[in-house]
Amino acid sequence: MHEFGLAGFDSVSAEAIAARAGVSQPYIFRLFGTKKGLVIASIEERTRQIIEGFQTAVDNRGELSPMEAMAGAYQELLSNDPAALRCQLHAWAASSDHEIGAAARTAYLDVWRQALTLSGEDPESVRDFMAHGMLLTVLAALDIPELYTDPDLLGNEE
Repeated sequence: MHEFGLAGFDSVSAEAIAARAGVSQPYIFRLFGTKKGLVIASIEERTRQIIEGFQTAVDNRGELSPMEAMAGAYQELLSNDPAALRCQLHAWAASSDHEIGAAARTAYLDVWRQALTLSGEDPESVRDFMAHGMLLTVLAALDIPELYTDPDLLGNEE
């Protein structure tokens, strides 16, 4: 995910990915078949991280609402791994590819469904939550942290 996030799916070499992982290039292809297979596996892994992060946040939310807990978990993911979030953006941008697009759509819908289930909120509230998450993703990818950490700049009420 890190290499894909830095260079994009088309630009990154399998050699760079193998070097980062500390394995040989043939081993990458033995595990994933093709670079596209690795892209899809990366999309699925990122989705798993988000879904598990939401579940853990809701399970341990204390006084927070489920939406507040999931929002905090997502902000933590954004700040902890900027390259992985750029990988998400590359996945959405590459969705014109049939297989990558199918994986990206499935991933986004899985996160949406998890947010809907865990929050107990209506679909409109979850839509707004997901839209806000998309905004945070773009702001983090552009490295404008003050916009996603300062509630006054985003127009959030305290």
